[in-house]
Amino acid sequence: MNMLPAFKKYWFVIVILLIGGLLRVYALDRGDPLSDEVLYGFRAIGMLDFDFALRQPTTLQLFVNRGIAIPSWAHLSFHDHPLFVFLVQHWSMGLFGVQAWSMRLPSALFGIGTVLLLYYLAQALFSKRAAVIAAALAAVNVLLVYVSRTGVQESQVIFFMVLAVLCFVRAQRDPRWYCAWGVAWGLGFFSKYTVGFLLLSFAWYLLLYARDAFKKALFYAGAVLVFIGALSSVIYNIMLYKTFGHFDFQLFYLFGQKVSYWESTPGKDIGGLSDRVIGIFSNLFLYNEPVFNMLAAVAIVVFIALCIRMPRSEEKRNSMFLCAIIGANLLLYVGIGPSPRFLTMLIPWLAVAVAAVGARFFGSLARPWQSTVGGVAIVVLVWQGWFAYNSYIAIRPAGIEGVTYSKIHWDMHPWGYNELDVWLSKKLAGSYPAFTVPYSLPFLEDIKQKAIQEATRSGKKPYSALFVYSDNMSDLATLWVVNRRSLYEAWPMISAVSYQTTLESKGESFYREAGIQEIYFIQNTDAVLQNYSDRITDVPQRLESELQKQHVEPERIYNRSREEAFRIYRIPVTVSDKT
Repeated sequence: MNMLPAFKKYWFVIVILLIGGLLRVYALDRGDPLSDEVLYGFRAIGMLDFDFALRQPTTLQLFVNRGIAIPSWAHLSFHDHPLFVFLVQHWSMGLFGVQAWSMRLPSALFGIGTVLLLYYLAQALFSKRAAVIAAALAAVNVLLVYVSRTGVQESQVIFFMVLAVLCFVRAQRDPRWYCAWGVAWGLGFFSKYTVGFLLLSFAWYLLLYARDAFKKALFYAGAVLVFIGALSSVIYNIMLYKTFGHFDFQLFYLFGQKVSYWESTPGKDIGGLSDRVIGIFSNLFLYNEPVFNMLAAVAIVVFIALCIRMPRSEEKRNSMFLCAIIGANLLLYVGIGPSPRFLTMLIPWLAVAVAAVGARFFGSLARPWQSTVGGVAIVVLVWQGWFAYNSYIAIRPAGIEGVTYSKIHWDMHPWGYNELDVWLSKKLAGSYPAFTVPYSLPFLEDIKQKAIQEATRSGKKPYSALFVYSDNMSDLATLWVVNRRSLYEAWPMISAVSYQTTLESKGESFYREAGIQEIYFIQNTDAVLQNYSDRITDVPQRLESELQKQHVEPERIYNRSREEAFRIYRIPVTVSDKT
């Protein structure tokens, strides 16, 4: 089969996808795991709703704390989100191994898919020219690149969100697409509740332009498929309310329920109404690329004017539909707050709006001017691609924050935690723990024992070592690099404060008598991201000072900028007994 004609026809789409793919996949594991991606990836490893959080106990912990056997329905969802994102990450890490790269790979693939979907959506709504512009803008936008290189939910959510809208638009010409619409939107709900904002847009369009859909069986078949996608969360929340008197972590907050053990709600401090409205624009200014922001602002004004002046037509219906989606998205931010990762859900619609206005403007120009404007457009796209690279791929971004790179860079800055992860992987390769630290939760003990049994069957050798880490390390980075090995591989890894407390309460010979032969102390330097200020303690520093007095030489770990990130002390047990 001759592929040359197809390539000639779609070469620009292929180039856009290659550029977008490169920005999403290249050096995917470069950034340290520092953000909420850790909270998802950590739990996805074992599909276990537990992450050592003390201020936000999960449903599994609630059952154990009350002495109740964990029922099967408690595994239909996690306490804060549906399962699909976790499942996809679980499959990826199961296939490629547990590492930052495999945790983020699904986001990258969904991000590339979104670029292609936006091409088809803009073409269905407006024109082929608009489709090329929309896909190109999405391929190089810094926020879409960011969310595609991070293991958070939004990349997957955006994919199914755009797919649902595309299927809905096609269903207006061929009702059979309503079934695909139901599957796409249902999988969106199975990924995260925030796709629910599309209900306003779909309902608005149906009531205003397509009331005959309510007479079609295929529409109701699609609606049933949406419900099936959300069914596991529906059952979970019904049973959760029946058992504990409240819904899951997202819905309890939405409905204003009072739950004593969830009084601390990280990520929910979004301020008042005015703060949220202002935050939409201030966060776009701080985190998005400036030229895109200006283009989007102009496009929205022009787009609204065109919608008002345009005679009734399919183009006007589609334009109004896009406005309804953008408006519903903005209302969502008024409810949940405009954090940068949430703002990524707005970017695809803004890209389509800019593309629609840009394509119309380009078509109105005389041919000589089209060449000039086309050249300027290419320069703008190259700039945005470089801005995205400089913001979220470069080790040290060049220039001025907000001008040449986005503040979002600090969500992935390579402080050195990935290098610590590599050191631990090499140190623990081919072995399993001969000594473990007991857990108070029975289901954690089960995981630990299964890990040891599996390691034994695979021929690994016992290794009697204890790893002590500084309490001052970034909590999320520590959860991924250190605690994941503690839970899923059973390695004894404790904080310096816990280590010191144990020595004081059980005696300095405790670890020697327990069979520990080696102790490693991991101390971070000031060159890495540290814990919250109210959690900083001087215990790690005092422990290091004592070791230095005993002339224990550390092994040094350097980050990608060649800065000393960690010092690792190997402490013979005979020495540790004197500290």
